[in-house]
Amino acid sequence: MRTYAKMMSQLAELKSGIDSARDEEVRYVIEQVMAVLSESGINLDDLASYVQANKRGKRHVAPKYWNPETGETWSGRGKLPRWLVGLDRSLYLLPDPSALTREQAAESGPEGRPEQPPRPSESD
Repeated sequence: MRTYAKMMSQLAELKSGIDSARDEEVRYVIEQVMAVLSESGINLDDLASYVQANKRGKRHVAPKYWNPETGETWSGRGKLPRWLVGLDRSLYLLPDPSALTREQAAESGPEGRPEQPPRPSESD
């Protein structure tokens, strides 16, 4: 019958052996990669530039709709915000910034937002 202390000692030895084996394999793979890079004339700066250029993070989606009362925006993705429920979305569309001329962009409202007509009040 094995004791708990003996099994814990064996576990520690196994973990140590696993860590050593992994370190050896990592070192071997890195040496192989460096040899292939060297043969190909690729240096670490080239590799770093490639990795950085191909990094994909969460992409920012520009807002498509703007609430002139609160300044809230919505990208058109996901759940429809409450302020747009039952309304004509086209009235709250932001212009495509790439389609604006310089003059149009200068004439647009604060932070590039277009001037919006006032919302019809319920008393009208």
